[in-house]
Amino acid sequence: GRVITSTAGDLPHRFVFHAITIPKLIPHDKLITPTPDLIRSLLDSCFYHAQSLGVTSIAMPLLGTGFAGMSTEVCYQTIMEHAGRELEFGLTPVTTIKLILPEGMEV
Repeated sequence: GRVITSTAGDLPHRFVFHAITIPKLIPHDKLITPTPDLIRSLLDSCFYHAQSLGVTSIAMPLLGTGFAGMSTEVCYQTIMEHAGRELEFGLTPVTTIKLILPEGMEV
């Protein structure tokens, strides 16, 4: 999983951060699912790009719940803890984070 940045094109935003998490097949058809550490690493990359580009507001989906198939509860808790720490200690120029939850998820 990595984060890359692109311009937003026709969208009303300045940049799009593409964070990708995918499960990995290893020999014997065993599937390795990403862990919360991967989400933390992706968030660190997002905050790094935000600082580099002067971004103060981010909207993101619940990372890890798509194709990676991680538990929505674990992903939510991981993002909330990590992003909360970044915001609380002023480690980022980001002041607003909008978390887009999967349809039907209750918090």
